[in-house]
Amino acid sequence: MKSWLVKNSLRILPKPFRDRVIRAKFHLDLESLNEYSLEVASTKEDLEQAFGLIYEGYLENNLCDQRAEKLRCTIYQALPYTTILVAKYKGSVVGTVSLVIDSPLRIPCEKSFSEEIMQLRKDGRRMSEVIAFSVSKDHRKSNNRAQISALLMAYLYIYAKRQLKADTLICAVHPRAENFYRALLKFKRMGRNKKYSDAKNAPAIFLYQNMNEYMNWASNFPVSSSMWTLASLAGKEYESYFPSSRSESPINLNLTPELLQYFFNQKSDVFSNASRTQLRSIKRAYSLKYNLDDVPAFGGVTTSRGFRYLLDLPITLRYKDLSLQTHLRDLSYEGAFIETQIPIPEGAKFNIEFQLEGHHFNIQAQIRWQNASPRGRYNKGCGVQFISTPDHLRESIRGLFSEHDSKSSAA
Repeated sequence: MKSWLVKNSLRILPKPFRDRVIRAKFHLDLESLNEYSLEVASTKEDLEQAFGLIYEGYLENNLCDQRAEKLRCTIYQALPYTTILVAKYKGSVVGTVSLVIDSPLRIPCEKSFSEEIMQLRKDGRRMSEVIAFSVSKDHRKSNNRAQISALLMAYLYIYAKRQLKADTLICAVHPRAENFYRALLKFKRMGRNKKYSDAKNAPAIFLYQNMNEYMNWASNFPVSSSMWTLASLAGKEYESYFPSSRSESPINLNLTPELLQYFFNQKSDVFSNASRTQLRSIKRAYSLKYNLDDVPAFGGVTTSRGFRYLLDLPITLRYKDLSLQTHLRDLSYEGAFIETQIPIPEGAKFNIEFQLEGHHFNIQAQIRWQNASPRGRYNKGCGVQFISTPDHLRESIRGLFSEHDSKSSAA
């Protein structure tokens, strides 16, 4: 009865007062935080527990149908653009959340919130979507849920900002979750309620967080407050969470052909329901490390061109008398996307120089298309084709994803 009264009294309070009540009830215990570890999921055991937690949460809230396998995963979690984070307690996964970067397959909530996504792209935002946030039943009791949620959000924040080069977090959530995201994490609502097709047409709202704005806001709370503690966790040095991670590319090739087959073909119907375009993109993405022909879903899928791997690579562009310091935002052994505010004529030829995996490259390229303004996942810049490709470029790109181990401890 008391819980019912608290929940319903919150609904009638004006938002500023409601947020103060929620923050007052939020408590972080730094000592208990040390009992948990944080990792990027990469083993069969961790992934099975993570997908099991997601299924448990969705089923409990009537957002999915019952499945004999008791697992929930999507096509986006098969993509190397997605990072699956887990919180562990005594070796078992007790919380999970996934981060999806804007990619050629777009992002999950775009099917329902295309106008909102388009607006953020026009504003030049680099987005990562937060999906599949779930905490185990046993750890939702008392203050455990707050501890795990805080750890995952801090971990997620650092990973999105440093590894994915994001400046905006987005999510599609049930309207009843809005208070949590707004009061504690400064997410803002955009647009109206919509039905979310991936969750049995449940009502959903679109939220976004300006990551720099959140950090400035949260850092102004008293040092003794849990809000300040949460901000300090999210502001920790990247290496303290990810001591051996590579920061050049946001791609994770942690899933082996065996894991892809097990979770997305054997334990679910994800691949059987996937489009040819989706399967082609996944096959191309993994081609540097694995041949997926032995995974039944990919046997007849052909890939005619190289995959563009997202990354953030400083380069020097030399065109006539111009020497420009800028960045590559994606790269294949056939071409790249170069971010630049300076218009260069379509068809123009120029040289780009960069360092990758200990090799110096000086490659002649030609502009094939331009973005005069942000479009899709691209900011202003140009797509280029390499006129001549050094033989060792493919091996250097491959090197970005070898030894990609992001495991760490929260201590």
